[in-house]
Amino acid sequence: MSIQRSPSVALFLSAESLTVAANQPQYLNARLLAKPPPLPSAHTENRNAFLRDRIKRLQTKSYTAAQKLHRHRQKSYNELYENRKHLAESQHEAEVKRDKIIHEQQRTNAMHVLKAKEVSRKQNLMKAEKLDKYRRELDHKLKASQMRRKVLVTKSKSEILLPLTDIITPISEEEAALRIQRWWTQNQLKPLIRQYRKVAVSMEALADMSLPGKYAHINV
Repeated sequence: MSIQRSPSVALFLSAESLTVAANQPQYLNARLLAKPPPLPSAHTENRNAFLRDRIKRLQTKSYTAAQKLHRHRQKSYNELYENRKHLAESQHEAEVKRDKIIHEQQRTNAMHVLKAKEVSRKQNLMKAEKLDKYRRELDHKLKASQMRRKVLVTKSKSEILLPLTDIITPISEEEAALRIQRWWTQNQLKPLIRQYRKVAVSMEALADMSLPGKYAHINV
C-alpha cells in the first residue's frame, strides 16, 4: 500500500491496495486455485474396492427386495385366486340350494293344489248327490200330490175314503218312522221356537249378560 502526495496536497490510495482482504493470508487464492494432489495408489484401490462392495451390496439388496416383492405379489395373486374360487363355489352351492328349495316348494305347492282340487271335486260330488237326492224327493212328493189331487178331482168322496194302497207308492218302515219322528219333533218345538222369536234374544246379548249365583262362572 503506497501513499502519494498530489499537487493539491490531497492523499489517495491506489487500487491495487484494495485487492487484499483484511485478516486473510495472501497465499489463500493460490491454494484454492491449485489442483488437489493425487491420492496414493493404495487409497485409490481401497476406495474402488469399497465402491464395488457397496454396489454389490446394493445390487444384492435390490435383488432380494425384488424377489420378496415377487413372492408377495405371487402370494397375493394366489390368495385372490383362492378367494375367487371359494366365492364361486359358495355362489354355486347357494344357487343349487336355492334351486332345490324352489323345486321342493313348487312340488309342495303342486301337491297342495292337487289336494285342494280333490277336496273341491269331492265336495262338488257330495253337493251334486245331495241335490239329486232332494230333487228325487221333491219329484216323489210332487207326483204323490198330483196323484192325490187327481183322486180328489176325479173320484167321489166314498171312493176317496177307500184305501189308496193301489194309488200311493208304499214306503218302507224306516222312512215312515223318520217321517213320524220329524212331524212329532216339529210339533214339539214349534211353541218353543215361537216364544224364542218373540223374546228376540241373540248370541251377542247372551254373551253380554251375566248369570247370577253359582252360574256366574259359565261363559256363554
